[in-house]
Amino acid sequence: MIDLSNVKLEKITMHQVGSKINEEKLILSEQEIFVGTEDEKYLLSYLLKPFKDGKKYHFSDGDGGKNFTYNEMYQLCESIFENTEERFQVQSQEVAKHLYRSQTHPRIKGGDLYVAYLKDCIVDGGVVDAIGLFKTEKKEVVLQTKHVSDSFSVTNATGAPIKRLDKGCLIIKAEKEKGYKIVVKEETRKAIEALYFKEAFLKLRPREDSYYYTELHLKFSQRFIEDIFNEDHGVDRCDQIDLQKRIIKYFGEREYFNAIEFEHEVLEEPAVISAWMDGMESFEETYEVMLKPEFTINPTAVKRSIKDFKSEIKLDGNKIKITVNGNQHNLEHGYDHEKGLKYYICYYEEEA
Repeated sequence: MIDLSNVKLEKITMHQVGSKINEEKLILSEQEIFVGTEDEKYLLSYLLKPFKDGKKYHFSDGDGGKNFTYNEMYQLCESIFENTEERFQVQSQEVAKHLYRSQTHPRIKGGDLYVAYLKDCIVDGGVVDAIGLFKTEKKEVVLQTKHVSDSFSVTNATGAPIKRLDKGCLIIKAEKEKGYKIVVKEETRKAIEALYFKEAFLKLRPREDSYYYTELHLKFSQRFIEDIFNEDHGVDRCDQIDLQKRIIKYFGEREYFNAIEFEHEVLEEPAVISAWMDGMESFEETYEVMLKPEFTINPTAVKRSIKDFKSEIKLDGNKIKITVNGNQHNLEHGYDHEKGLKYYICYYEEEA
């Protein structure tokens, strides 16, 4: 749980971090920014609004490993936490330099990097300090009007749109021995310009908590349905959707996951259970993870993960789509030998 409603802005500074590969400049500030009371309200809203309760991370060694003490960002954050008053500005410059070196792709945009020290953050029930790193890349032009004598003047100004932060993270002063607890503004895009902040700059690995294990199991469930429990192995598309619905129902209704209970209530058939176990072993080996047999189900992870499950039947190269939200047993699948075509028959009680 994350509550940032009463956060106090202790310190903040800004550096301009251009694209190194595009030969843009790195301009470092020597002083902190003074922010007035009224401006602080808007600034904090802009910087903190994107952070929701959900997936958390730790610093890693760069390859996803746990030897995080060699991670440059871990070292810089540790230094700031140890002596904020004396080291904040100098170490914020080192953070900007590290970001500048990390931007190695021509599509990565330069921008303004804000480094902030925040107090009174409520994270997982504890009141903690945090270091905030926020990068704005997109700028907008706005018109400003000013009353001058008996008329008005109109000028333009360029600035960051306060409704959308481009990239950001909060390094929480907690779990230092594991690589700190970290919250990131998640990116939906998978392109290099979207992922570099988390992977090349911060070098993070997932925190192994209820969100992580819930997301991991649902990711495997999706892969199992798509790659194993499919038509190539004699499984009808309607049966795929039926299993998918049962998996979603289980995770949506239960507070705890129990592998034995799940096998009997969701998978049911011995052949499906056997295929599931084989697929799980392969998944664990491929991704170097462990699918725990018992854990607390995280509702936020369920809500976000099930968006990736597909409930459509696509026919003839997407020319025909059937969306199945329930009652999949009312669909009948067959083959017409006279016409030489496959078919679906849909039985229903009434039109919506």
